[in-house]
Amino acid sequence: MHIVKQYESAVTLFAQGSGIWVYPSKAAALKELGFSWIARNVGPAFRVFSHVSSLWNPELDLYAHQPVYRTYEYVMRDDAGKPVTAADFQHLIIRRSKNSIWRFRARQLERWNGQGSVPNIGRHRGGHSYRAVQTTNERRHAFVLEDGDPGPRGSRNFKNLPNRYDDYCIAAREDRNWKRFRKTQWKQK
Repeated sequence: MHIVKQYESAVTLFAQGSGIWVYPSKAAALKELGFSWIARNVGPAFRVFSHVSSLWNPELDLYAHQPVYRTYEYVMRDDAGKPVTAADFQHLIIRRSKNSIWRFRARQLERWNGQGSVPNIGRHRGGHSYRAVQTTNERRHAFVLEDGDPGPRGSRNFKNLPNRYDDYCIAAREDRNWKRFRKTQWKQK
């Protein structure tokens, strides 16, 4: 069965000066301009009534009411000439869930090529940790014993790999180790 897509009208953006931009659909305009820019700069008309301002006039002993208008730099219209505002783009915005930061971090890890530091292995709320990784035997046996002979390979099972429990969290923020700030262990008096 053939499904016919619903017709999507083109959107034209008019500037107050003489600029005119045509987008094939609302989705293309949203992708190009962004919702925050559309909400800030595009209105139903160049000059839109906002509210009435009341000012006290002491000479006449009465309030003077003046209309207040908001001016927009751009106006957007569809093929039929109907104005298009930011409210018409609400259904096209993809709402991000609360877990989107985890999806972003997973994508960063997928793009990591193995060089440099591993992204997103630290704590996201600060703090510091002491790492005591139990891989001493694998490092000791990893070097070549004689020229041309391959060295022994450490067993690669799960217990030899570093995990998150090898990092002991340190709760004290002000009480840091002296080795972090000194280049020598002792000073001459």
